[in-house]
Amino acid sequence: MTFKKLVIFDRDDTLIRDVPNLKSVSDINWLPGRLGILKALSEQSTLIAIATNQSAIGRGLLSVEEFESISEAIRRQLKENGISLWGLVACPHMPFENCGCRKPKPGLLNRLVEVAQRSDLEIFFVGNADSDMEAAKASRFQISGVKIEPTSLNGFENILNSRAEAKGK
Repeated sequence: MTFKKLVIFDRDDTLIRDVPNLKSVSDINWLPGRLGILKALSEQSTLIAIATNQSAIGRGLLSVEEFESISEAIRRQLKENGISLWGLVACPHMPFENCGCRKPKPGLLNRLVEVAQRSDLEIFFVGNADSDMEAAKASRFQISGVKIEPTSLNGFENILNSRAEAKGK
């Protein structure tokens, strides 16, 4: 399959409801319309990834195993809906650690783009916070930031009807 786009999503309050220190699979609650958007993107030859800050790991409130269990449940739920999650990266550091991967720094985004190894992809980062938009802008790659609200589907049309689709790539 020839991929046209890479769309990276923030996780909490972008795809699923933000539950502080999410530990239980039963607490994964998809925001309205998100699975439909992801399905439509999948049908448009899009690589879908997640980049998420998870300082609860660094704080000792969430184990790596618990995070991996939640991530696997998200992958499984997506697969059950015909959606393939290409990549998932997380920053486990606390804000004061000043690492290069915690958004608003672009480390997570850069890592995903590097792994994709494709210069012809149109790249988006979708998030609900200013720090998400700052990470997209700070990336050494050309990434279009799309800020959305947890309760709205506004902004997704920019990705679904992007220039890659308009050019008929």
